[in-house]
Amino acid sequence: MSWRDGISNLKYDELIQGFHLNFALKHSKTVAEYRQRVGNTVLSKQAKLFHIEYNHPVASGSVTFIKYKGYYFAVTNEHCVRKKDVENYTVYVPSKKTDERLDNQRIEVKLNFLHADNDIDLAVFQVDSDALKDTKRSFIDLFPTSFANIKEETQIILIGVPGERLEYLYPKGEDDEDDYTQGIETIMYNHITYFTTHEGVEENVHQISFDPQQTAFGEGTEETKAFVQSAKGMSGSPAFIHSYLTLNINQVRFLGITSNADPQYGRAYVIDLCEVIEFLDNVIENV
Repeated sequence: MSWRDGISNLKYDELIQGFHLNFALKHSKTVAEYRQRVGNTVLSKQAKLFHIEYNHPVASGSVTFIKYKGYYFAVTNEHCVRKKDVENYTVYVPSKKTDERLDNQRIEVKLNFLHADNDIDLAVFQVDSDALKDTKRSFIDLFPTSFANIKEETQIILIGVPGERLEYLYPKGEDDEDDYTQGIETIMYNHITYFTTHEGVEENVHQISFDPQQTAFGEGTEETKAFVQSAKGMSGSPAFIHSYLTLNINQVRFLGITSNADPQYGRAYVIDLCEVIEFLDNVIENV
């Protein structure tokens, strides 16, 4: 007899809707498996953005991979790309060649800077249509009619690499690349998957609950606990909506681009996808 057989469906739904998941996740294999599957799906839509400085990659936010009107983009925040030499931004993503984390070969995604808008805090690079072909990453299919329907039971997924997970080692010398290579691989797999709640929306900016304690991290890892002291590094990553009422991974939808967050004040902000669509429309028309 399972734990759920001992309580009513109503009680179980109250646990999920109220986001009292410590108990639910501990005892419900269904919810835990759902969260892991969802996490692996949404993680594939983003990557870490780096700026090359003195031949070393320096983390500079995240990007969201989007296919729109036949174009292929890496979208991020404007505040992530304020270096004058915009041609020196790049993205590294895991290759499909192996499942072994430390032995995984990385693939560099070539970026062509197109435009940035300070008012809405968005920036965009164009990438080749086959840029992610041999990688463990994929594009979000975005359409002019795409929208996110926020309901009472809607939950939010934020992803990215928080500031404290950005540490990596530079090479010890010109001929010693081991530390540097391993560090980049670690960052590629140091993303968190943060399940949380929607608080409201104003002028196409969603307010999201962001408690310092997050609930899952990594690709293919089990549920765990950690503390996020800084959301720096998560900027530019995609946010998604989902619902525990159905536990249906096919109902996970793109919400928009994470702009900023402050765990200490318990709040994150997401730019709605309608702003992203309008921004990309202007880029396609004018650039």
